Amino acid sequence: MTSDPGTFVEIHDTEEKASDVNLAAYLPHDGWMERYEAALVMPQDSDLCEPIRMVRDGLKKPIGVVWLDGRQPSKRFPNVCSFIRHATPSRLAASQFPVPSAWARRSSCKAARAW
Repeated sequence: MTSDPGTFVEIHDTEEKASDVNLAAYLPHDGWMERYEAALVMPQDSDLCEPIRMVRDGLKKPIGVVWLDGRQPSKRFPNVCSFIRHATPSRLAASQFPVPSAWARRSSCKAARAW
């Protein structure tokens, strides 16, 4: 970010794309290896539609998409996944472990106090 609005900065960030590629490869692979019974993916774009379809149609495993940003997902998703759910801030807050939680008292793992 610069203080001059007329200045442009070129940014190269490949980390997210590598994550998409890894997920696209391991989603069907791990399904073939019977490492899961059902999958839940939070893609936020339609790049993963084909591996999601492969899991649903080729492996016959249920696979859902969770949409995080409040908008409607790509129109391609209903055709390739088993179900779509929307994660709102209130739903995410309601799904957190209580602080302190019963499981945290028996181990060194603690639930976060705040995000």
